[in-house]
Amino acid sequence: MKLFDRVLHLIIAGQNCLILWDVFFKHEAISWPKIIFLSLSVLLLAAIWFVPRKELRGSEPAASKIDPFKNPKFEIVIGQSYRNTSIEIDGKSFRRCSFANTKLVFVGRAPYEFASDCEFGEELELTTENQAIIQYQRLRKVLQSMPGAKIKEYTFDASGNPIPQKISFQLAPPKEKP
Repeated sequence: MKLFDRVLHLIIAGQNCLILWDVFFKHEAISWPKIIFLSLSVLLLAAIWFVPRKELRGSEPAASKIDPFKNPKFEIVIGQSYRNTSIEIDGKSFRRCSFANTKLVFVGRAPYEFASDCEFGEELELTTENQAIIQYQRLRKVLQSMPGAKIKEYTFDASGNPIPQKISFQLAPPKEKP
């Protein structure tokens, strides 16, 4: 809000205080408690109008929390080998990486990507602590457990059109036993 608008609102607030004064104390003499009431009312209204709006709302708007999914900026990870470890996958694009006996942790802050010949072998564990994802997984399991249920899952773009799911993985060849 521009300074002029804030000053204009302050003047209007002052006029409203004077109207209140006239309504409540019309036929009474002016006294110190009434002057203090009017002064505090004007100060309170001035403070409300001069506090920046962002501070009143709290943190950033909800749209900025979704932005990493609309316009991802990946951290590129090339040629790493993950074995017997845990790794957070949010915001990372894995290329020519290998994963074996690895816990993949998805927090839900940003998308992830497995591209360019990643290899997945042995045991993999996908985990999250994000409650929205956990609830979706529970719903999916409940619906899939219903006899005769046919569940179709789609992802939609901003216009409501289904987005085709393109998933490709290259499994590591089985290790030969000596």
